Amino acid sequence: MRANYIPIVALLFMLAGCNESANSTNEVTVNRNVLGLDDAQWANYASRTGTGSDIASLLSLPPNGDDQYFRIFHECCDLETFEIYPAAYAVYPHLEKIAAQSSDPKDAQWPLSICAAICANFKNTKERSDVPAELWENFSTAVKHSAETAANQIQNFPTDDPSFMKFMMIQPILQNIETKPMFGNPQPNSFILNDWFEERRPEELAR
Repeated sequence: MRANYIPIVALLFMLAGCNESANSTNEVTVNRNVLGLDDAQWANYASRTGTGSDIASLLSLPPNGDDQYFRIFHECCDLETFEIYPAAYAVYPHLEKIAAQSSDPKDAQWPLSICAAICANFKNTKERSDVPAELWENFSTAVKHSAETAANQIQNFPTDDPSFMKFMMIQPILQNIETKPMFGNPQPNSFILNDWFEERRPEELAR
């Protein structure tokens, strides 16, 4: 039931974001600041089952669909407990860059969905002080870019695709990273995201 619920306010924010980003192009992503995938610093940031080095290895592979991206999501955060593992803050700029450089908007859906999951959890339970200080600038800058990237990609996403309405819910989540939910309520769109991820969970990563 909740997967079909589409908040009107979120839709209005999405449309406003699309208008602001109408002139955006994929070319803006060329010089994004990211932690190099071969940087030893990845080992300093915990993930769900290991360290950021494991995620960096996944990111270094050519994108190959649900299995690879779900594993990245699984190592970064948990939408039910609202946990974010420190490695996620180093991963986020890479995901935003992948999404912004995707010529097919469907290829941007996975990386932007993971970005939205991280943002939703951050708004629900985290503060700036929870982010490793050396990662904050790249992370917060990538969050701002990701809202623009989502709005840009949505414009070209096929409206008859079954995932279209859920993809539209991503852009509002990516706005205003340090604005907390009203009255302490969880981000409503995080429930929609969780359903989308669960539909793509590999069998070997069953709960």
